[in-house]
Amino acid sequence: MNIDRIILLISVLTKNIRYIILHVLVLSIFAVSYALSAKKTFTSFSVLIPPGGISTALQSFLPSEMTQGLGGAIGALTGSSGDSSNRILAILNSRKLAELVVNEFDLERRFKTKTIEDAIDVYYEITSFEINQELMISMSVEMETDYFHPEENEEEIRNLVYNICSYLVDYLDSRYTELQTENARFQRITLEKRFEQNKAELEYIQNKAKDFALENNIISLPDQLTAVVETAGALEAEIVQKKIQLNSIKDFRSDGSSEVALLETSIKEMENSLRELYSSEFNEDRLSVLPLINDSAELLLNYAKIEQERTVQTLLFQFLIQQVEQLKIQEAKETPSIQFIDTPRIPDRRSKPSRALLAIIIFSVGMVLSTSILFIKELYKDDLRKIYLSLSDT
Repeated sequence: MNIDRIILLISVLTKNIRYIILHVLVLSIFAVSYALSAKKTFTSFSVLIPPGGISTALQSFLPSEMTQGLGGAIGALTGSSGDSSNRILAILNSRKLAELVVNEFDLERRFKTKTIEDAIDVYYEITSFEINQELMISMSVEMETDYFHPEENEEEIRNLVYNICSYLVDYLDSRYTELQTENARFQRITLEKRFEQNKAELEYIQNKAKDFALENNIISLPDQLTAVVETAGALEAEIVQKKIQLNSIKDFRSDGSSEVALLETSIKEMENSLRELYSSEFNEDRLSVLPLINDSAELLLNYAKIEQERTVQTLLFQFLIQQVEQLKIQEAKETPSIQFIDTPRIPDRRSKPSRALLAIIIFSVGMVLSTSILFIKELYKDDLRKIYLSLSDT
């Protein structure tokens, strides 16, 4: 059955070769004419790299145990590359920019729209802003010529897409820099307030450390504690030695001898001195720079708290003053912060359509349709003749 249909198709093509040649000629002329007269689309584009957020020295400056868990807070304060990309897209998609472009290039008249809202809708159709996998942002502007357009129309569209894309680039650069400056100013003011607060806190803790040192006769607490422990140990060792000597003398001397009395007095004085090292109740007028052993635990705890707080406030002070200076520089500089990889240019070739592809598609579709019509006509010609005759009789 399939072989019969193939033979029939070949027979149809052979019988109607003139018709097919004529049809091919007409289709070729139509395809070429349409391709030459069709609308041409020209595109101008630019590619940029969004800047990273303002770098912070906090995590590298402070010890890791002090910055653990602060990633979110630091990111919120300083920003990130993701925030930069979103900010750039927000600027490019803003209605303010759309209105500026429509008014600057008189697109309401160009697009023949009734209202500026319609012109803005068309503006969003001809512009495209995307982020690729490498986190680069591409912007493009594409517009079509008229049907059967003159050469001047192509030149006008080329220049128009270039000028619009260049306008977008210039506006984005200036507006982003302006926002960065405003952001740096806001962060500077915020950090300066925190800096002043930190200065007051640091001054308070320094005064607290001073009062603590004066109240407890502290010069260098670790060294003082080491000295008092060594002194107490030496006294205890000497007391033990004196007691051994006293016991040995009592074996052959009476208790009332001067030597025994001298040793007992010496031992008693050393024991009193040892008690004074442990507690102030044995000497209320004590002025020694050696801290009391019984108070050493509390002194160490209070001393450690004060030193820890002073260390934190000092590190924070150094970080804040560094960040304030960095933000002052960021606020003052006017250099562009966006890097443009590809800048806009006047397109020298159309971006679409492809004339060759368009002609091939039109020609192929026409050939399939014409061949199908011939084949169906030949296959059902008897039925078509019967239908024609019946219609003629009626």
